[in-house]
Amino acid sequence: MDVAFFVKDLAQRVERYNGMFPRYPKLCFDKGWLYGVWYCPRSFQKQVFYGQYPLTFLRRVRSLFGNLKPFVHLFSGVVVPEEGEITVDNDESLNPVHCCSADKLPFKDCSINCILADPPYSREDAKHYRHQEYPSMKDVFMESSRVLSDKGYLLFLHSHLLSIPKKSKLKLCGTVGVLTGTNAIIRVLAVYRKEV
Repeated sequence: MDVAFFVKDLAQRVERYNGMFPRYPKLCFDKGWLYGVWYCPRSFQKQVFYGQYPLTFLRRVRSLFGNLKPFVHLFSGVVVPEEGEITVDNDESLNPVHCCSADKLPFKDCSINCILADPPYSREDAKHYRHQEYPSMKDVFMESSRVLSDKGYLLFLHSHLLSIPKKSKLKLCGTVGVLTGTNAIIRVLAVYRKEV
């Protein structure tokens, strides 16, 4: 898969997304870069799980990348997988498809097309998760790179835009700010593509 195909593929994903959500501000794609802002309000219902996704977030991600199967939810928490999706968490009580550490995934090299990772954002956040230690982000990036297929995507939700290890073969190709309302942290969905 060459660079021209990748640019066309990502541009088409953005165009399809904008068509699916005409009432939302549009995502942009320019010079090989995806960018935008999503307002995903917090639920007014009682939170089921500490750190759960805000409203509309997962639907938006799936509309952009959900056709890339297998699709892994890393640090999945209480996500209910759709067909072709795999949940991974280290808390057995959450019933993930695979209960394991994010730096030791049970997948073969180059076998996954897309990963959505939502790790704890700090050591303090990690204390709120049951049986969750604060992971080494470097190790998570390296393991994700190992299991991703060539030109596969890693979507990384965090409160910071993290630096990636040079040896990971991952290239940043987009960012989407994720706002949930007033007096709340702003998160960034960083979009990485694995280069060979």
